[in-house]
Amino acid sequence: NEIKEAVEVIRQISDAGLLLFHCISSYPAPTEESNLRNMLWLKKSFDVQIGLSDHTISNIAALAAIGMGAVAIEKHFKLDDNDCGPDSSFSLNIDQLSNLVTECKQAWVAKGQEEFTRSRVEVENTIFRRSLYFIKDLKVGDIITENDIKRIRPGYGISPKYFSTVIGKAVKKSVKRGEPVTWESF
Repeated sequence: NEIKEAVEVIRQISDAGLLLFHCISSYPAPTEESNLRNMLWLKKSFDVQIGLSDHTISNIAALAAIGMGAVAIEKHFKLDDNDCGPDSSFSLNIDQLSNLVTECKQAWVAKGQEEFTRSRVEVENTIFRRSLYFIKDLKVGDIITENDIKRIRPGYGISPKYFSTVIGKAVKKSVKRGEPVTWESF
């Protein structure tokens, strides 16, 4: 109810850029108590962007939060390792903060897009897939049998899922053992 009341007050003024941070008020907060799914509840309940106010002493919760949709991470840091302030026990030093920033950027990039397209590296690796190859020499007009083709690597031929489709087709040009089966073969 407190969150709802706060959101209502803010939205009376403007909700442009409203971002709700999930926070466990424990200093430091145990990672296993992070309950990051609360971020999803905040997003769904209030139709807002979400973030994490992270009081854990590692980067695990922050990185997991990014994977779950967090667009911002708040973390305490200290300029001096000798700092003895009230937040020092769970504050990152400059090197740890730099590491957090680097890892968060990598986590953000790793999320990718909501689309199923082959990435550049996947396209380059299609040669490691199996495909259909002729395992016997065939002359023009020969009918392809199960004993004439095989599912092997590299992936320069047509997909093995077309094995049954190819059986019974006549080759339209002579082929040699070891040639990939292509749609132009028959």
